[in-house]
Amino acid sequence: MVAETGSSDVSLRAVARSVGVSHAAPAHHFGDKAGLLDALAEQGFELLLDRMREELRAGGGDPGRRLLLLGQAYSTFARDEPGRFEVMFSSARELRTSAGEETMELLEECCRAVLARSEHSTAIDPVVAALMSWSLIHGLCVLLRSGQIPSDKGTETEIVATVLSAHAALLAGD
Repeated sequence: MVAETGSSDVSLRAVARSVGVSHAAPAHHFGDKAGLLDALAEQGFELLLDRMREELRAGGGDPGRRLLLLGQAYSTFARDEPGRFEVMFSSARELRTSAGEETMELLEECCRAVLARSEHSTAIDPVVAALMSWSLIHGLCVLLRSGQIPSDKGTETEIVATVLSAHAALLAGD
């Protein structure tokens, strides 16, 4: 329920009703609404991490391509799971989940490989490059979801590919 619609206006009673358990069951299991949202955020990061890993397994070894695949997996997840995506990044959520940290580590590894191809590889910290990459794709997803990018700029997949390819080229010094 929350994963589809987001966290606004959700109550533990509504969740209990939707899954057919007593109204006290969610409170017993999660403690409160914040506990429920924390569990959903962690689950969301686990699903996102799985999708990113699947894309990398299928995508080959070129670092720029791998960065593009991670961004496409992120964008697809944001599009396919809008409620879950909102819960994962709502202002009340703490991003320090184990799956969230693993997601960032995966992005750092990819950025480190892209930077290794660059003559500027020591000038940019891979952690900063990963944060730049995450900020870029997250902002792009928010803009796409809210309809702020005109459709004449291409399909979502084309826009993501163009922006992330340019980003990877800049990181690589191409």
